[in-house]
Amino acid sequence: GIPLKGSLEVQVHERASAGVCVDALWLADVTKPRRLKTHLNQTEYLLLSKGRARMQHARTWRFSLFSRVHLPLEGLWASLSYHFAKTGDHTLIPEDNDFTSPVVNSAESIKESSSHDILFRLHFNRTQENTFTAPGVSFFMKFPVGGCRSVRNVTFGGECMFAF
Repeated sequence: GIPLKGSLEVQVHERASAGVCVDALWLADVTKPRRLKTHLNQTEYLLLSKGRARMQHARTWRFSLFSRVHLPLEGLWASLSYHFAKTGDHTLIPEDNDFTSPVVNSAESIKESSSHDILFRLHFNRTQENTFTAPGVSFFMKFPVGGCRSVRNVTFGGECMFAF
């Protein structure tokens, strides 16, 4: 695949910044044996027939708006961001005569999907002089606000990191 990313962050105050980030992903076509639909009314949960098909992947686009505030405790900052992601319709091209293109491409799993999320992150990174590492810890919570054909759950988590 070919990833492409661009971002811009503007310092709006000595302790606050805002920005935008846009990225895209182009994936190469892949031909391999796949489980394919044989009838329009067939469910995707039970695909018994296998055949070779080429997948033409759609582009994936992501767009983020974010704001970041450095809090009074040194190394502590919080951010609030909006994320939009969209993947277009994938296309399957069957290479076996047992399958027809309209039936194979009627699968819901290859249709366009999108998501809209709000993300809150609290990050602490205490950098000290004369040390080889910069430890950090981060906690986040993601709230879905829309989209189609995507998992829309409230998600929370954290991470620990050591930068050398």
